[in-house]
Amino acid sequence: MKSESDLRMSQKTMEKRLNEISFIGCGNVCVGDVLHFPIKSANHFDHGVKKFFLSLYCILKYALLKRYRFTVHGNGNTIFLFSDSYSNRVDHLKSFKKVSSIVENRIDVTAEKKEIAFSDLYTVGICFLWFLQMRTIVKKKSDRIYLIAELYHAFVDDRHIRRMIKKMKLDPLAMVSFCDVHSIDSFITQRMGQRNVRTVTLQHGAVMDTWGVRHFKSDFMLAISDFTIDAAKNAKADKIDKMIPVGLMAYSDHKKDIPKPKGFEIETIGVFLDDERMGMREVNEKMIKTVQQYAIKNKKKILYRPHPFTDVKSYGKLVGDNISGMDQDLGDFLKGIDLGIVHDSTVLLEGFYAWKPMVLFDFKSLLKQYVDQGVEILSFKDAGGLENVICQIQMGKLDHVMKKERKYFCTDGPAYESYRRAFLRVGVK
Repeated sequence: MKSESDLRMSQKTMEKRLNEISFIGCGNVCVGDVLHFPIKSANHFDHGVKKFFLSLYCILKYALLKRYRFTVHGNGNTIFLFSDSYSNRVDHLKSFKKVSSIVENRIDVTAEKKEIAFSDLYTVGICFLWFLQMRTIVKKKSDRIYLIAELYHAFVDDRHIRRMIKKMKLDPLAMVSFCDVHSIDSFITQRMGQRNVRTVTLQHGAVMDTWGVRHFKSDFMLAISDFTIDAAKNAKADKIDKMIPVGLMAYSDHKKDIPKPKGFEIETIGVFLDDERMGMREVNEKMIKTVQQYAIKNKKKILYRPHPFTDVKSYGKLVGDNISGMDQDLGDFLKGIDLGIVHDSTVLLEGFYAWKPMVLFDFKSLLKQYVDQGVEILSFKDAGGLENVICQIQMGKLDHVMKKERKYFCTDGPAYESYRRAFLRVGVK
């Protein structure tokens, strides 16, 4: 069996070789970078015949189903792209619209509807050509057709968006994407750049995987905070001077900062579950049981927040009815808890911004990735460690740490002004 490092190396080699191929119809797009996350997640999906035919179904679906709504504001100088990569994330769309509303002249291109169109059906045949081009690199046919389906999704979305913008007789000078390291955004960003459109990406997610800060394709990144910049420096990224810290998207409409509470009384604990597609089931169960051990002893209430890809029903025996639905606003969930527990989630940053004590469940040395940045962060490994941290928080002994965490991870001051100034700096008006 391959070690984890061998698997990483094989992915790196696969992406490099795919980047060297000029895929038919894709211009000079680095396809290996477009497919980074599909390659990374491929091992967590079914293999064999089921995966092969499911991917064929997806190709046909992508050819026929159009998801984008086009809304023009002002003269439509800048495209704001919220792609089909996130069409099931209502929370992300809400945050994205807060950011886009800062710019007066724009076209909001958002994946939030469904309609059938046959305009791209004839392009399905290109997948067979890609299947041949990829055969010496991805030898397992079920994996190959899965990756081709992901590439085709990006390919037809790019065609559809360009066609609609041309139909509206608009000539945008810039494009802002939600996160250009995901497949659709990466493909479209690269194609837009080849047409001399200025490109900007927002930062989705915390930088635990430094691949994102080394491989973003846009001319600029509006990063969450100085933590992102330092992560890029440690990763020896090439475009550090093109990264501008602006704060969290979810709070980009805030024109005033949130005041710090006078004290913290902790009765209700929020536990945020991780994305199971990335093999986080073991982490989630360990985190739940550890927090429950503390809560039972100290008579505390626990509420659970699932990741959008969490199989909520499978946690029934562990958490009972205390798990929220994804239709509940994250801000409302944060208001209902006194302290948050996370392992690997951007919620850590949102909690800091909302002045909630956020404590890291340190499992499999995840904490080291923060410590390497020179950051002091509240953490625990077992129920006793959690009890110690909570006691210190309630006695006010960790206020200085929380202030430093918030400043470093979230930036100072209201995010609205940070975004507005950043857009002017990169020529988005």
